[in-house]
Amino acid sequence: MAHTMNSDDVLLRHARDADARAAAEVWLRSYAAALPTVRCAHDEAGVRDWFARVLVPQYETWVAVTGNSVVGLLVLSGRELKQLYLEHRRSRSTRPSD
Repeated sequence: MAHTMNSDDVLLRHARDADARAAAEVWLRSYAAALPTVRCAHDEAGVRDWFARVLVPQYETWVAVTGNSVVGLLVLSGRELKQLYLEHRRSRSTRPSD
């Protein structure tokens, strides 16, 4: 029986060239949320270009997709995890409740 995805389902799949910009946007937002006081070594256009020219075509890059939106990315080098980023609003808090 086929499973019908709903808007909350997350699909993990290999990134396609067309995913590069959306994956770069996830990275940029994740970086800004995690390190708001740290200046990134590259400007946003440079990050987007690197994702399109290097990361997606040359590395084993996976994206997490919900609906039509990329909400996460995972990059492998052989068996080693190199990068893992999730949309800040999609991640769950790990703080214990008060």
